[in-house]
Amino acid sequence: MTITEEKLLASGFTSSDLQKLRKYIIKDTLSLDMVISDLSRRFHSAILLTILLAAVYLIVFCIASKENVISMGIAMLIGLFIIWFFQPPLLSYKAWKFKKKSC
Repeated sequence: MTITEEKLLASGFTSSDLQKLRKYIIKDTLSLDMVISDLSRRFHSAILLTILLAAVYLIVFCIASKENVISMGIAMLIGLFIIWFFQPPLLSYKAWKFKKKSC
């Protein structure tokens, strides 16, 4: 399936989102299909890592001392910030939603 800008606009992407996608295409010489697929995978990975960190924190919360829970919570927040900072969350969510709807 070929992804066009018209299909993306119809599915909720804005013109500024398309500008960002064009920047990725020009920089890496990729196709629009590849960029949307990559952003979709990034969102899926970020969600899985967020769930994993939450599960680890719940385990720590149950078995660790108060000081360890606080320090682990701070470390987890920093980890979540890093995970979500290195990928555009809104753009990758839209790509994930588009891929989910189109497949």
